[in-house]
Amino acid sequence: MNIISEILETDSAAEETLAQAEERRKEILAECDSEIERIKAEAKQITDEYRQEKQNRIDSRIKEQSERLRQGQEDKVKSFDKLYLKNHEQWEKEILGCILNGIG
Repeated sequence: MNIISEILETDSAAEETLAQAEERRKEILAECDSEIERIKAEAKQITDEYRQEKQNRIDSRIKEQSERLRQGQEDKVKSFDKLYLKNHEQWEKEILGCILNGIG
């Protein structure tokens, strides 16, 4: 009967060890899931920061280029205004002369 007791004790100890191993496996899986979520969150934060940085650079470049274009247009308008102020009386005379003389 002693051998049977030892077999039963060994079997009981093996079941307990197996149950502990199963519990530890569940803990490890939970830890892995937590680590995966942490890594995903960190990766999302990094990509969001990178995306925002890129967007800020693009916005800055667009603003600079828009300002250059606006300034260029403003300079052209000023140039045309000067040209008009300088020559408008002469142009009016030429146009009126062509109309009066019938020259198209």
